[in-house]
Amino acid sequence: MRKILRHLYFSLLGIRPYFSSTDLAAIDAAVAQSERMHGCQLSLALEGSMPLCDLFRGKSCRERAWEIFSLERLWDTERNVGVLMYLSLTDRKVEIVVDRGIAKVLDETTLEPLCRKLETHFRKSNFKNGVIELLESLSRSLAAHYPPNTGSDEIPRRVSIY
Repeated sequence: MRKILRHLYFSLLGIRPYFSSTDLAAIDAAVAQSERMHGCQLSLALEGSMPLCDLFRGKSCRERAWEIFSLERLWDTERNVGVLMYLSLTDRKVEIVVDRGIAKVLDETTLEPLCRKLETHFRKSNFKNGVIELLESLSRSLAAHYPPNTGSDEIPRRVSIY
């Protein structure tokens, strides 16, 4: 019940307590810079509070991340190299969802510590810098397996707010 009340309260505020418009512009630029380092398609989903119907159903942050991965059509890249970084701001949880092409080379043992590190930044209210640090770390991991792609940007939207 406490979780539902917290989400109700933050549903009125959205992401404003966490990110200013300047912060969002800096994060969007960091995502664009990250994509120049490797051949993957990145998307960042910021969610202030989960929809109430999902809360009542007991949907986890991981399940919500997979749902947004599908909504953003990140599975629809030519080489199956979509990546979603999902941030549940009310719960201060982070999930990274990767398409099957990336899952072959990066597994949970690589991605999980990145998520937990950002959650540590969240506990310190260091939102923008934590996200940018996550992008840099993730980009280094992706660049080791996927060289920069000179092709088109298959998923043009970089930062989505839910």
